[in-house]
Amino acid sequence: MLDALPEQAGKILTDRRDLKTTSLSENIQTILRNGDISAPKLFWEMARLCWGRKAIKPAEYVNYRVYRQDLTWEEKRGFVGEERNYKMNLKLSPPETTQMRGFLNDKFAFGALCQQMGLAFAETQAMYSLDRFTGTLPSLSSADDIVEFLTTKAQFPIFGKPINKMQALGSARIDQVDADTGTASLSNGDVVSMREMAEEIVADYPDGYAFQSVAEQHSELTKRVGPALATLRFVTVIEDNHPYSLYSVWKLPGENAMADNTWQPGSLMCGMNIESGAVESCILGSGPGQESVDTHPITGEQITGFEIPYFEESKKLVETAHSIFPVNSMLGWDVGITEDGPVLIECKHNPAHEFLQTVTGRPTLTPEMQATFDRVVKRTTRTIAGLKERLYTID
Repeated sequence: MLDALPEQAGKILTDRRDLKTTSLSENIQTILRNGDISAPKLFWEMARLCWGRKAIKPAEYVNYRVYRQDLTWEEKRGFVGEERNYKMNLKLSPPETTQMRGFLNDKFAFGALCQQMGLAFAETQAMYSLDRFTGTLPSLSSADDIVEFLTTKAQFPIFGKPINKMQALGSARIDQVDADTGTASLSNGDVVSMREMAEEIVADYPDGYAFQSVAEQHSELTKRVGPALATLRFVTVIEDNHPYSLYSVWKLPGENAMADNTWQPGSLMCGMNIESGAVESCILGSGPGQESVDTHPITGEQITGFEIPYFEESKKLVETAHSIFPVNSMLGWDVGITEDGPVLIECKHNPAHEFLQTVTGRPTLTPEMQATFDRVVKRTTRTIAGLKERLYTID
């Protein structure tokens, strides 16, 4: 039997509304105190870089450490924030070529297609939805249905997540339940009411909520980074006909985190060598408090230099998955590594290229990356022209 149910405060599912963050003014004071840059130059740079159509926000200027004096002015101009990242991705895979963004972001429908195509994807056990056909999967339409499924049919551990949210918001890993007390034991150590959790799902995620089998992490990775699934983020692009992996970042969950969302305290990100699968860098935090680490702060195991198992197979998996949708010139992927090989977790139609500049300390738009994106955009332009030509020449 699980422990007695503790008093719950706030949300049960992963939520960032109560996340304590350092304010912009506090970060600026720290930067000036550390002598990283003079006050006049800092505010001059912010005025130049945080205004205009290619601007980054003041908080992004700080969080990405654009104030560093080892960066040239051209490099500083190459940093992208959330808004510019989105606009850039719209050019790389514009709506004119496809209207499938909703489908790619749909964790249930996209996963079902990948499995039909023979690609390893996290297995869905059940779906909560008011209007969706789920085939042979259990279809849950109420809080009562969710509680009954977790009590009588679910295979644990199980991972729950909204079908169309990002940053692991609303997710939870459930390790076991106790029907006698009506409680669920989460992987972060919380023991919660199944009823309250089910009611939160119904209230907050009416568009749908998936319960998936947990992709059990490769033992070598668990030894180094802990038991929570640490996923590889790949970005794939197509310049001509065939997708290839442009870069990869490894996301390591913080202590007691149920997912690898990068905003939770203690989360780490690693820059990967896209050819060898070796970890080239590992960082903790952002802004003036960011640290470079070589060993994991909890396990004490070496991180930098470590080669991820099944890395080549992971690249092949995401490149094959991308080739199902060749009309998209750029896509992002989250991949988990199990004992049996890589497993697709999610597809990202708007991958955060900011991750790359966070782990490398360099801008996303280096001359080399800009040249690659230019070639991808040219391919997209050709695709759009071909679509228009076919559209207006059909009898």
